[in-house]
Amino acid sequence: MTILGCDSRDGQNPETTGAEGRFEDRYRAARAIVDLNKQDEALSELAQSAAKAGEIEITKKALENIREKSTEDAARSESAIALGRSDNFDAAFAIAEKIYRRPEQDDAMSALAEIAGVAGNVSNLKRVLDKIVDTAKHDQAASKSAIALAQSGNVDGAMTIAERIRNKGIQDDTLGQISKVE
Repeated sequence: MTILGCDSRDGQNPETTGAEGRFEDRYRAARAIVDLNKQDEALSELAQSAAKAGEIEITKKALENIREKSTEDAARSESAIALGRSDNFDAAFAIAEKIYRRPEQDDAMSALAEIAGVAGNVSNLKRVLDKIVDTAKHDQAASKSAIALAQSGNVDGAMTIAERIRNKGIQDDTLGQISKVE
């Protein structure tokens, strides 16, 4: 016997079941918070959790609704790195690209460069390196990634990335390390 208005899901929205639904429910709850600082904090935590679960759309939705730029930038950075690690590199790159403050964007792109280097993806690696403005961060990320490529057996890719290093001393050191990889 079914009683009108009763449901075995204890009040859950029947249209929001499964992981995506749980994240959508969390999003609605976060948006309902009146204190804007607390709302930003809840949206930031949600974005990062959703990114770790590979839920790209809810990650983007939560990030787009964070009002305070430093909170948004931190959440974008962590979310981009989580998505990059979970093999959602295009989404990770798009999220990192929208980081407002340049130093934070460079840090996120550097982390993505390392992820791409370990994964052996030279085209993604080039794409993120092209976005890093700070020369020291760029060269450090390129060096680490080139060495990771060489260690995984992709010496041609490692050489291509090493050629992008701006500081000739770092470039020479990197090439020297690549030449020693067995």
